[in-house]
Amino acid sequence: MKKNNNKGFTLIELLVVVAIIGALAAVGVVAYNGYTSAAKKNSTKSIHSNMVKYVASELAKCSIDAQPFGTAGEEASVECPATPSTVVSFLTGDDSPLQDKDPYQGDAAAASAGGGGGSPEGNVIMTPDDSASTITFNTQISDATSTDDLETVISTE
Repeated sequence: MKKNNNKGFTLIELLVVVAIIGALAAVGVVAYNGYTSAAKKNSTKSIHSNMVKYVASELAKCSIDAQPFGTAGEEASVECPATPSTVVSFLTGDDSPLQDKDPYQGDAAAASAGGGGGSPEGNVIMTPDDSASTITFNTQISDATSTDDLETVISTE
């Protein structure tokens, strides 16, 4: 009498396993895209807030006769009273102390100078207005149709 030693899986069993793995992968990809999208939006909001706070605190140094945007003993990059265009050109130049990167385009700087209007998503556009002594920070959180964009105006006086 001959014994049947069938060791292994049937084709049906293998197909069921592949189908289950495919379904789990599909759910995982959708969830991962949602997580990364939310992280980019939150990062953009945080960068906007931090830039506004940084510029406001550095400009406040002018009222206490301290040196804005520099350290003691070094030559000042921006002199008091600071004009908005001087501040924006310093912050968007090569020697900018702002090191944040755009969450949507990882190799691009998060801060740039502009004339207002729609900014690329994740980028903080700083618009100087020397006549009003203000700097306007515009940030587009996500796509161009989004209504949750941020705008903050600070005074340089």
